[in-house]
Amino acid sequence: MDSKRNWNMRAILAALTLAALIPSAGLAQRTQLIAVPTLMQVEGDERPVELESALLTVEPAAGMARTTIEMEFRNPNSRVLEGNLQFPLQPGQQVVGFALDVGGRMREAVPVEKERGRQVFEAIEREGVDPGLLEQTQGEFFRLRVYPFAPGGTRRVRVELVEPLKQIEGASAVTLPLAFAARLENLELRARSAQAPRVDGVPGNPKAAPASAGLHRFVLSRASIGSSRGVTLLFPSSPAPAVQVQSHGGERYFVAEVPVDVKSRPRALPARIGLVWDSSMSGAKRAHDLELALLDRYFASARTLDVDLIRLRNVAEPARRFRIEGGNWSELRRELESTVYDGATSTDGWAPDASVPEYLLFSDGLFNYGQAPFPGFGAGQRLYAVQAGAAGDSTRLAGLAHARHGRLVRLDSRKDLDDAARDLLHEQTRLVAV
Repeated sequence: MDSKRNWNMRAILAALTLAALIPSAGLAQRTQLIAVPTLMQVEGDERPVELESALLTVEPAAGMARTTIEMEFRNPNSRVLEGNLQFPLQPGQQVVGFALDVGGRMREAVPVEKERGRQVFEAIEREGVDPGLLEQTQGEFFRLRVYPFAPGGTRRVRVELVEPLKQIEGASAVTLPLAFAARLENLELRARSAQAPRVDGVPGNPKAAPASAGLHRFVLSRASIGSSRGVTLLFPSSPAPAVQVQSHGGERYFVAEVPVDVKSRPRALPARIGLVWDSSMSGAKRAHDLELALLDRYFASARTLDVDLIRLRNVAEPARRFRIEGGNWSELRRELESTVYDGATSTDGWAPDASVPEYLLFSDGLFNYGQAPFPGFGAGQRLYAVQAGAAGDSTRLAGLAHARHGRLVRLDSRKDLDDAARDLLHEQTRLVAV
């Protein structure tokens, strides 16, 4: 993995709200990045700008994966257009690089503050020069603006992402969504690693085609892309520590992976919990069937307890008490199913009850109203955050939960339910100090 344009930019991206601008002249080679796109859209009655080809390259190193997505778009219309590409990042992904073809050469982006980026983009656009703008809108959503798309012409875009590798069945894994490439005849996927990864999530378990040493090439057909939610690459895990190092501005930066034997055991559930239910308008997009199925597991394990239900909107609603006996939570379930989703999301008006040892937060993490910070918890209180079937701000949710002795529980489909229940109902090894 070429880390010279990687880890320092992660720090910059974490500190700023960024936009990436690419004027026609070669600017300083600074970077910032995207993730998996959905569709390039245009205004008016024209046909959408089409994705003509795509190449994904994955490089794992020291517990992290860097994914480069190269895309070529074509304008099928008879006039010049500006293209707008909107896409969500996957949980844990960070944008670390962005480039656009200008005069036949790929030009790296320059990170600037968001408002300044928009101003410069529009100024460059008026001058008829080739700008590209990549900006974070909210949570894990990004938007890419590209100008111009000449009639019948093409533009190339390169986006780079980094994310922590997941551990699945003793292997280091990274999952790549395929929906954005559903209309392509085929999609090329490359992996740079000492050993060829195993491919999961697409029919036929494709094998690597011959390539150069350390480069493994897979070609996915339209049929396999269309029938898959995403492809997972599983790389052999090493029990030895690994590190990658970078020099930047006279300083040395590193990221290290030190394998730890993670242990898990069932945990004792409290006799009283708080259930914080995001009832804002965006909450309607969550997979409520998965959330209720997870609560089925939770209450079946807890059997008997009291539940304080708090709904979050512009202002949090007062808590309502429900009694669960023998795992029967039908009254609470009906109450959740009757939720009317409207308004924005704020924690204004809610303070955790010091006598409640555990809170479950069901939300997309997009707290978008007011200035109220997320409330602090007492030393003995826990927060488990559940994000089900909807894009949002998983980084925020994970941070809120980890800071309050809990964890983030992700639920994307029914097949995730067993893992999600295990995450919620089991105590696992935690890093508490370094």
